[in-house]
Amino acid sequence: MKNFFLLFTVLFCFYSASAHSTIHEFYFEITLPTTYCPTNYEMRIQLKEIERFASIDVIEGEHLYVYVSARKRDALLDYLNSDPDLTYEELVPPSWREDPLITDKLNDLKFYALIGNWSRYPTYNNYVAFLDSMAKQYPQIASLIEMGKSVNGHQLLLLKIAANPNTSSIRPKFILSGAIHGDELVGSMILLQLIEYLLTNYSSNQRVRTLVDNLEIWINPIFNPDGSYAQGDDTVKGATRYNANGVDLNRNLPDPSAGEHPDGESWQKETVAFKKLLIEQKFIFAVDFHGGAELINYPWDTFQRLHADDNWYQSISRLYADAAQQSAGHNGYMTGGNNGIINGYAWYEVNGGRQDYFNYFEHTRAVTAEVSKTKIPHTTMLTTYFKYNLASILLLLEQVPRGVWGTVTDVRDASGIMASVEILNHDRDNSFIFSNLELNNFKQGGFYRPLIAGEYQFKISAPGYTPQIRQLPIPLPLPTRLDVQLTPVTPVDH
Repeated sequence: MKNFFLLFTVLFCFYSASAHSTIHEFYFEITLPTTYCPTNYEMRIQLKEIERFASIDVIEGEHLYVYVSARKRDALLDYLNSDPDLTYEELVPPSWREDPLITDKLNDLKFYALIGNWSRYPTYNNYVAFLDSMAKQYPQIASLIEMGKSVNGHQLLLLKIAANPNTSSIRPKFILSGAIHGDELVGSMILLQLIEYLLTNYSSNQRVRTLVDNLEIWINPIFNPDGSYAQGDDTVKGATRYNANGVDLNRNLPDPSAGEHPDGESWQKETVAFKKLLIEQKFIFAVDFHGGAELINYPWDTFQRLHADDNWYQSISRLYADAAQQSAGHNGYMTGGNNGIINGYAWYEVNGGRQDYFNYFEHTRAVTAEVSKTKIPHTTMLTTYFKYNLASILLLLEQVPRGVWGTVTDVRDASGIMASVEILNHDRDNSFIFSNLELNNFKQGGFYRPLIAGEYQFKISAPGYTPQIRQLPIPLPLPTRLDVQLTPVTPVDH
């Protein structure tokens, strides 16, 4: 035991001495009075109090692990010291516990990718250069897009993969994103390998070609580069959950129940860039890749009540988890929560998260994929995690567009209309969708609504038009088309 505490002291001193002077965070284990129970109201209140200062990482029994920024550390300690029922210990943050291998030049990264043997984490410059090289090597199906810059000036990049990527289309759009928490790089490495897989297999794999020809797949491997490269652009050791301002970007969005600034922080540059992207591009489905657990988290995170499409969410989450379990040879992977899936609120409440922002404010279906208990795995495991998740990702891309799709147009000239497409006696909490007219998207008032099979009654309405109600059976697996022409309301003279 004495040797353990000596080792911990040495590690902690090294971490403290090495940490970046301006991007710094702390990690605590807090012991709760009893084992965490999601239905215990008093315990939920206590967790919300702790979250005023810190971000919950994981809960294991009575042990709560949290991150806290340097500027909120003293406030957290004051709170913990004021509660005699809580004990705590400061630990070395997970990203300081190993020394990940990292590339030293672009040729290294290209080499590891093209032989399917990713065995390094990229430097920031190599990350940017790799995405750029993929766009240049496959211009007919890939386009590099910058959504903005981070607090420290790093590029926030997406690679759009689609046939004729620089033209608009009525194809459904997906967005896959990693490392909104900068130290959760396992998802980033899965997405980088996914880029390589889709681009290099397009010409030879019919399944990949069908996906790329019929979808727009937007991939943002690292959303929080200031956190991922907190200790410098040449290392991911010491990567931080928070951005350069010590803000948790997955608590920094408007929240359906907790208001526009649930974390008490101003919207960060990364958040503003992300919100702008979602105004310009209307996605039908989003997956946020995280590390720290192995499960699919589905909405809501902020509401106790279930999402209107809860059955669909459970189905699509189960699809992902089952495929991942099978790909892993049923070795125990992706079995957290309820055998690999969990309702977000039933796990623990999150306010200001991306998943609920997508669902409530953008009318976009979204889930969170927790793909490894280890956030920055040993480099020997990077290809393994990709293999575990590839089949699941491909199934999502194939299955999500199944439901109903179509256009809403003006009966006079067939011009597109921005209309609400609502399912009567079903939708609630903004679960309806819109037909879209925004930039480079669905010019003819197009829409996609993922659904499970069933009989639905749709109400299509827009200001200045007479609404229509359509009864429609949705058989699967093929999507059902619904085209609606609305008639303008005739003004009444008085």
